[in-house]
Amino acid sequence: MKGVEEDNVVDHFLVSRDLKRLLKNDVTLGGVLFGSLKGNLRHWVEKKGGAFVVAALLESEDKELAAKVAAELKPHLKAIEGFQNPGAKVVAKALGSKKASSS
Repeated sequence: MKGVEEDNVVDHFLVSRDLKRLLKNDVTLGGVLFGSLKGNLRHWVEKKGGAFVVAALLESEDKELAAKVAAELKPHLKAIEGFQNPGAKVVAKALGSKKASSS
């Protein structure tokens, strides 16, 4: 596709929306996606659409997966609270941010 780069494809709302839907319907996909994103989740939270995908991982029915995602992100909570995209606010709240809860 013209003008689509690897780093910004997840910013397209259709991509992030559909990926979120797939994650809700296929618990196995969450593990596969986490395996690919491990070590880069904070970067994904910075992206508008990526943050909602990460939020879906945190809300996974696979509690072990959700715990792994949270463990990777919690050390970055302060930075995540400072991100301005709406998805980052959802992620911060899922991580227990008091700042995100009060806004």
